Amino acid sequence: MTELATVRADRVVEMHRHVRRGLASSLAFAASAVVAALVPGRTGPWLPLHLFLVGSVTMAIAVVTVMLAVTWSASPAPPRSALVAQRWTLAVGAASVATGRATSTPTVTVAGGVLAACSLTAVAAMLIQVRRTARTRRFAPAIDAYVLAIAAAIAGVAMGIGFTTGSVSSEMRDSHVVVNLFAFVGVVIAGTLPFFTATQARTKMAPRARPGSIRAVAAWLWVSAATGALAAALDRDHVAAAALLGYGFGVLMLVPLLPRLGAKQIEWAGPRLLQLLTGVAWWAGTTCWIAVALWRSPWIDSGALRTLVIGGYAQVLAASLAYLVPVVRGGGHLRLAAGLHRTRSWTGLVAGNTGAVLAGLEQHRLLVVVLGVWGLDLGIRVARPAPG
Repeated sequence: MTELATVRADRVVEMHRHVRRGLASSLAFAASAVVAALVPGRTGPWLPLHLFLVGSVTMAIAVVTVMLAVTWSASPAPPRSALVAQRWTLAVGAASVATGRATSTPTVTVAGGVLAACSLTAVAAMLIQVRRTARTRRFAPAIDAYVLAIAAAIAGVAMGIGFTTGSVSSEMRDSHVVVNLFAFVGVVIAGTLPFFTATQARTKMAPRARPGSIRAVAAWLWVSAATGALAAALDRDHVAAAALLGYGFGVLMLVPLLPRLGAKQIEWAGPRLLQLLTGVAWWAGTTCWIAVALWRSPWIDSGALRTLVIGGYAQVLAASLAYLVPVVRGGGHLRLAAGLHRTRSWTGLVAGNTGAVLAGLEQHRLLVVVLGVWGLDLGIRVARPAPG
């Protein structure tokens, strides 16, 4: 019995080490994205968006999904060598994609894309193995959503490589966007939130958050996104718009699967939890905005995309980091409590939502200032250890 407890403790320690290092890389890419937004370049918004999405968000997803799958499922951790290789492969790949595009070196961009795809394939393989060896099956719907989302991400990377080599028409840009933002990032969030929101709020999961319901919402979102991407590729803009409206409805279907939150939960988690919830609201609202704009125009509105990324996904990421970093840092319950208190940031909540509004209004100068304040605030709070 003691040996089994030691194995389980080692499993958690190993995954926390993996996440600490992965989140450090994620924060570094996020900081690079803010700097790229502050310094005008010939790539326009492409560079900061890809530094944030390919580097920061994808790295966070890659390390956190495996950690959650292992800890929730009481499954053995993947080998340390595999975890290290996956993390470095993704970091080098994301950096190469950004460098290749910024320096107009297609071979570097393609190599980076291949590395990113290999890393994501490794993550999917780890998740499948974790599911097979799980001692607790309750959280299998989350793992299923992760694998489904990563399959979309690999397809999105392949499209990006195709743009660089010229084998895929640039007119398929919207398909690339829909696959990566909605079928990948969105489905990961959908699979995680019913469980993670309850963890954040220290409360029970919603009674409606049954495995079948979680799978149904994740599948609805994935199919809606895939339909929208295919329709955009075939120049069926109205079909793509309808599919994204369906996706927005799917995000709303996620809400009843979240736990009921009262004053006690809001008081304990504070702005961390509010930022998570407002991120979901921006995600749903901006998706519908994109769908309506696509009905009227053959291209997805760039302002709406920036609003989705900043108001929706960046806020969900920031709220998640604010909870996860103190947890994986360790140091005992006193340091954990101090760390969770430190990451309760009203500044971050205001900055995230203000940034989303400014992105929608295309107030770029004010936006980069707000993003700089937000990034600095988050960086200071999660980088400085809490006193023991």
